Formats: sequence, C-alpha cells, structure tokens
Amino acid sequence: MKKKDWLIDVDQSTFDRDVLERSSDVPVLVDFWAPWCAPCRALGPVLEKLQQEMVDRFVLAKIDSDKNPELSREYQVRSIPAVKLFVDGEVEDEFTGALPEQAIRQFLDRAIPSPLDRLAQQASILADQGAWDKAGELFAQVLEQNPQHVLGLLGMIRVLLNGQRSDEAGKYFARLPIKTAESPEGKLLR
Repeated sequence: MKKKDWLIDVDQSTFDRDVLERSSDVPVLVDFWAPWCAPCRALGPVLEKLQQEMVDRFVLAKIDSDKNPELSREYQVRSIPAVKLFVDGEVEDEFTGALPEQAIRQFLDRAIPSPLDRLAQQASILADQGAWDKAGELFAQVLEQNPQHVLGLLGMIRVLLNGQRSDEAGKYFARLPIKTAESPEGKLLR
C-alpha cells in the first residue's frame, strides 16, 4: 500500500468500503471533524503525525461531520472531534475531544498493538498451551528486535524458568524495568 493510502477522506458513499470492509484487514481510526471546529483543527495534525510514525498499524480516515450528518448520527457523534477505532467492521474503542499527543499515543498503543506486541502475545498463548520451545523462539525474535521489550522479557523468563534454566532467566530479569520487576508478576517470577 502506498503511504497516501493510509490517510484518506471518507464520505457516506465510501464509508462501507473504506472503513467497514477495510477494517477487516487493518484497524481504521476515524476522525469525525468539521472545518469550523478549533479542537478538530488542533487534533487533526496530531493524528496525522502519529499515523505517519505508526505506519502499517492503522489507516486514518477523516470524515467531515457537517457534510456527512447521517454517519455522525449512525455512530452517535454528539460532539467533535470524535475519534472511533474500527476493527472488523465494529467500533473497538473511541475518544472525544482534542487529547494531548501522549494520551492519544497511549490510546493507540493500547488499542492497536505493535507487530512486536502481537508477536509477544502470540508467544504467550503458545506458552500457556505448553508449546514452550515455539514460544521461546518467538520471544527470542521479539527480543532480537527490541532487547528491552517488556512482554518479550517476561515471556522469555517464563520459558527459561519452565526449562529449569534459572541462571539464564536471571539475566533477562535483570533487564526488566524496576517498575515491572517490582510488579506482582515480576515478584512472582523472581
């Protein structure tokens, strides 16, 4: 997909194809806005910046709510800016108002896991099913790309402890952020 395909203007006639259908392949973040809305004009560039940073994680679709009142009614947009995340044709999460960039970044990280987060989650599922070797391979891939990935570190520690390799697990444990090491999960692993 071309870079411009990740930022699109949508209206009533293209909504089903560009948002509902496309959200089966990739999450679509819909920004309901209007040209006269100052908070909308403040939020728009922040969403566009984050979309460029997180390219391949989501499509940003912009809907002028003045020109598309039926969509605004259908999706219960009562004030703007209103941002709704569509996954598999359904609203998965949403927020209203011009949030600060860091809050939007946290919303996106929670709602749309990064490829490494998804790989770590897949590995965790394998570990929970007892497929420890395969889980270890996936956690190793995560940590190869990001040696400080918290989910990867926690998962690798679990795999190593399961294999009675506590010395190696201790080396990974030492790389955990203090907050994570002191969390209930961290204390349990220790």
